[in-house]
Amino acid sequence: MLDPSLVSLTYLDEGAANIVYRISASPSASPTRSSHHESYSRTTPPPSEIDTPPIRPSSSNPFPGQLLRLRKDNATAAVLDSHHHFNNRIAPLLPTANLIQQTLVRASSHLIQKCNAGLRSMEKRGARSPQRAGVYLAEGEAFAVLVTDMSSSNSSSDRDAPVEAETESLSVEFKPKWLAQSPNAPSNGTSRRCRTCALRALRESRGPMPGDEKLLSSSSGFCPLKLMEQDRGIVREVGNRIVELNRIRKEDRGWMEETLFAWLYGNALLARLRTLQVVMDPEGVLMGNLESPDFLTAMTMRDCTLFLRIPRDGGPIEARLGDLDLKAASPKKADYWRRVERQLIDDGWYTAIGRGAAVESEERCQLSQ
Repeated sequence: MLDPSLVSLTYLDEGAANIVYRISASPSASPTRSSHHESYSRTTPPPSEIDTPPIRPSSSNPFPGQLLRLRKDNATAAVLDSHHHFNNRIAPLLPTANLIQQTLVRASSHLIQKCNAGLRSMEKRGARSPQRAGVYLAEGEAFAVLVTDMSSSNSSSDRDAPVEAETESLSVEFKPKWLAQSPNAPSNGTSRRCRTCALRALRESRGPMPGDEKLLSSSSGFCPLKLMEQDRGIVREVGNRIVELNRIRKEDRGWMEETLFAWLYGNALLARLRTLQVVMDPEGVLMGNLESPDFLTAMTMRDCTLFLRIPRDGGPIEARLGDLDLKAASPKKADYWRRVERQLIDDGWYTAIGRGAAVESEERCQLSQ
């Protein structure tokens, strides 16, 4: 079991459902004290216990190449349920090498409480996003997940070393979002925006709202349909935008843009992701069964994040999909999805007419080209 007496956690990032921490050995951990934390992999489900080597103070990270993900106390699925969904619904659909790997572990209530105290301290210092303030980790949650660390690194075996001017690899991330148009969008060539661009335009028109996802405003987004284009210029444009969004240093942008373009163009992983979105939700949120496992899996695939680690030496790019959490089949969530879709249709956000007319400085959707 992970406990403050064994490990120290450093806040790294957070989303709507989880917070990710960098993990290191606690200075107070005894060199001879065994961690013996309970760890559950895909092949050994709970409650089988796996013994691990002792956590030693000399180890900067007792779990090299991994981060710790903890669940927030909101309407998200329990960690055990989400992990089961990942192993049984998500993992069989995609290559193992292209997934952020997950290892289930037990986390003590003391560890969660200490993290929550740290979050409150961050808020007092103004170090936590106001958008995330007031929501903390679920203190009743007994499990956490170790996930693959895809951050920039000095070496593949030491991802906790400081990221200096010259690292062996640089990382970028982005959300592919809806790689195909919504099945419920107006047809017959009348749509001028895809689902992602339509929602972005709606949100841009009203101004930022609490809960809006990062990288979704027109000033920072891109049309996901462009990722699937055969036109090299369009794909290159998207790749350059992704590099820009990830705030890569100017001196690294040239080689990064070329390398990323070569990976993006005709990419099989993105094509597979698009196929899953289409096949598992052929009817859309207005006509489909919003409680079906296939539909919920499609929505998961539309909200995942693609993490890329790009070596400087021209080696192969490591690409892994993350944020593949279980979408809860709740009446509240189903109602939200339907309301959004109806608004996008009825107010002209797909067709760019009426209320949905062009938004100032809007990123052009591929459908309007």
